[in-house]
Amino acid sequence: MLRRLIAMLSGLLAACGCASSQDESLHVSQPGTFTLKEVDSRPTSGGTLKTWLATSRNVRGNPFTFRIEILMKPPQGDSPFAFSSGAIIRKPGADGTKFLAEVARAIEAEGHVPSKSSREDRIDFSVTILGTGLSRQMGDDVVAGGFTSTKSGDWTALKLFLADGEGEVFLNINPVAGEGEFAPKDPEYGEVVLQELAKVFYP
Repeated sequence: MLRRLIAMLSGLLAACGCASSQDESLHVSQPGTFTLKEVDSRPTSGGTLKTWLATSRNVRGNPFTFRIEILMKPPQGDSPFAFSSGAIIRKPGADGTKFLAEVARAIEAEGHVPSKSSREDRIDFSVTILGTGLSRQMGDDVVAGGFTSTKSGDWTALKLFLADGEGEVFLNINPVAGEGEFAPKDPEYGEVVLQELAKVFYP
């Protein structure tokens, strides 16, 4: 609900000409958000492999840091989307227990945070790149829960397919502003999404 209200307010500000570049930034209190820093970018035969270092925004105490890896590709054929692959990678010694609870709030799945999980160094997934250069405002062509390309912006909207497609979640990143967020796809995916993320978030 909070996310929808923020998107609606941003749209109203944009319509009246009151919006600024800062209006697209995430509020610190919004759950599931993180700062973002690009640490590697390598051209490959299939696209550009980009790696970002993500650090939790709202978790008190020691911030939780992890890596996001996405093979960035342009749209293919007649589709407006690009279909690619990616991974979330554990940072040795990092404890993302509190951040996982934040993500659970963000994707509206608080009741599905696992008490334990198998530990892995990385989880790989398929990803649909829904769009780049997006902005957070209301419009007729809204993707990833609150972005439209009707006004130029800096957001990239991604839909991750975890556990061989059994879990889906939006991952939205703004490399220019250096921020990102997890956002809900559908509530029924929450349990699988959290189980998968726990593999690299739990210490």
